[in-house]
Amino acid sequence: MFCIYSRFIINIPAEQREDLVRVLFAVELAHWFFIDFYCEDYNDLHVCNIKEFAQQSKAFYILVFFYLYKNFFSKIN
Repeated sequence: MFCIYSRFIINIPAEQREDLVRVLFAVELAHWFFIDFYCEDYNDLHVCNIKEFAQQSKAFYILVFFYLYKNFFSKIN
């Protein structure tokens, strides 16, 4: 799974990392890749929905936290 996270989520360009929609789109791309290439090749893998997939990704939560911090929490005095 780390291969997928690093390929699609962790290595998002900085300008896209600031837009939550782009981050969520990267998670969606990673989910599609997981289903199309990993689940078909390895039958013992559980085909999960996108919510389950995102919950397994610590990188996803870190990016969302930084997005929220930069755009909302840092503006609160």
